[in-house]
Amino acid sequence: MRTRFLLISFLFIAIFFIGCDEDSPTEPSSSSNSVTITGDITKSFDADCMAALVTEDTVSAFTVILQPKGSDISSGFYSNNMLTFSKYSNTLPAVGKYNIGTEMEGDEKFYSLFFANDSTFYFMYSGTVEITKSSSENISGKFDVQGSIFDYTNPDPTRIINVKGQFSTKPMNL
Repeated sequence: MRTRFLLISFLFIAIFFIGCDEDSPTEPSSSSNSVTITGDITKSFDADCMAALVTEDTVSAFTVILQPKGSDISSGFYSNNMLTFSKYSNTLPAVGKYNIGTEMEGDEKFYSLFFANDSTFYFMYSGTVEITKSSSENISGKFDVQGSIFDYTNPDPTRIINVKGQFSTKPMNL
């Protein structure tokens, strides 16, 4: 459980730095980005997308954030309908298919959360993220992940979501 807390804490830090970096673009890229959610929550939306390599002290991660178009993607923690993917790495991920990880197992897996609102989020425990293009000018991919509502004290395995979609944006370095 402690490793999940550390992972979630790192994701929050990454989101904070993406949102607060004064040198980052104020408008996210918004082409070819979509999210479809079924299960405990059902919704689909065209998305704005940001991707960045984030370094904090000795930890580096590649992070992708998707939110409905027109949302304030820089608003920081707990944004409504925000999907995040992170991978421990100090470089952009190579083209290929990556599994979703549930523990801090190294840099070969992505970790993912979906924030439904400021008090409800889902921890993704299975599925894949496929990077289809990876360069300093464009990072593109698609995803098909499954997760359950996050609750340390009273987990409810019946509250499951399936999330599918795609993203394409210019990555930043933070």
